Amino acid sequence: MGSIDGLNLEVRNSFVYREGTIGEGGNMNFQWGSTEVRGSIPLNKRLSMILESGGGDNGWVYGEVGIKTYFSGNGGRGTVIVPIGIGVGGFQEVPAAIGPLLSFGVEYRD
Repeated sequence: MGSIDGLNLEVRNSFVYREGTIGEGGNMNFQWGSTEVRGSIPLNKRLSMILESGGGDNGWVYGEVGIKTYFSGNGGRGTVIVPIGIGVGGFQEVPAAIGPLLSFGVEYRD
């Protein structure tokens, strides 16, 4: 929802097709796998703040804050965008594990 380089919000859900639990008679069915939410808030024409979080049925969870900047170009063909973020991530299994995370990416628009 929102413009690609302006204020926007993305929500992604995934579902997995797997065997049910013993109490369900071992039937195959779709089950929720994970949800990820990402928001982008423009700070100026070349820089946006990114907020991202997610978690899954298998016990993983993360949250991060970062920036997305135009390395070259103006948003059209040939634009290179670099997102960088810091946050925390971990697993909710016993024993729980949590720690820092650093993300870095490159987006090229063709």
